[in-house]
Amino acid sequence: MTTIASVESIKDFAAGINFCIPLVSMTLLAARRNKAVLHRAGVVFFAHLSIMNVLLFIQYFVIDVLGPHETETVNIYQTTVFPFGALLMYELTHPGHSGIRLLAVNAAPFFALIAAYVLTWSHAVYVTGMVLAAAYGVAALIYTVLAVRRYDRMLRESLSDTEGVDLRWLRGIVCCCLGILMTWVMASVIDSPIVDIVYNVAISAVFFALAFCVYRQEVADVEPETTNNKETTDMREKNDGVYSFESDFKRLFDKERLYLEKDLNISVLSKRLGTNRTYLSRYLNNKLETTFYDYVNRRRTEHAKKLLRETENKLDVIASMSGFNSLITFRRAFFTYEGVTPGDYRLAHGSKSREKLQSEKDPEE
Repeated sequence: MTTIASVESIKDFAAGINFCIPLVSMTLLAARRNKAVLHRAGVVFFAHLSIMNVLLFIQYFVIDVLGPHETETVNIYQTTVFPFGALLMYELTHPGHSGIRLLAVNAAPFFALIAAYVLTWSHAVYVTGMVLAAAYGVAALIYTVLAVRRYDRMLRESLSDTEGVDLRWLRGIVCCCLGILMTWVMASVIDSPIVDIVYNVAISAVFFALAFCVYRQEVADVEPETTNNKETTDMREKNDGVYSFESDFKRLFDKERLYLEKDLNISVLSKRLGTNRTYLSRYLNNKLETTFYDYVNRRRTEHAKKLLRETENKLDVIASMSGFNSLITFRRAFFTYEGVTPGDYRLAHGSKSREKLQSEKDPEE
């Protein structure tokens, strides 16, 4: 008896956490300075969760208005989270493209399902709606994974530093959401306090992690440009591997070392070359077989290797001198391209280089 009471207490505590997290998350995002559409979409998502939790609290602890249809009605109502969550995922991977109309189109079928069930109290309507909602949730998560790949590819074709704007963290959130979706299905079918506890704790942790990541997320300017007549002419050049700006491109990187500019992006480079971003990206992809991000950061890494061999500067100084915005970005890029950390590279090559410099300084010795 004591064990059952303890489990029920833990269940209520977990439900209380699940009640508070959306309110905290909504407040966190609403208080963010320089909010973008993404952060407003996050506020809408957590506001919907908060309203849902208030209504469920009233149903469970104040007045029972659903009677014997409580469980099925509540389960159907909870599916309305899916379109709001899908809108947030879409805005993350397609900055500036979500809106009220898109939300209405996605949410309307879910609220129509609630109306259909309330009007009929049909178990068949309930089962059909739950199956379709689960399918929608899985499809939305799969689409998000594919969209993240596309978005990260777009970043690498446009920016030299993706810190703070990439979506590597979203893959982990998606995997957790898939697990939560499966747990939610189990909780809808199996009346068990243990399942409810696992569901409430898991969803609270994932939602707070999502809110924190969305709060920190910056929005990158990676929109495609409008093509003008000159750009159209560029795009129609002979497909013989000759690019009109190639000599200028080599000059900017080999002599002027443009890659040392920390905020370098493909728009800046294309303007310097008198061409367009799409054509420049094609040159990098087809002629150099790389992306803008990889090309610039490989050049930065090569510059950093020289500094590691020939100077005693600290790593953060070398990172800055090589064009990296942070030491973390420098370490990550260096390990990606060299397979070792900057510190290990210096240990392996630094002393030999210093001996060489000393002999060049005093040739008589």
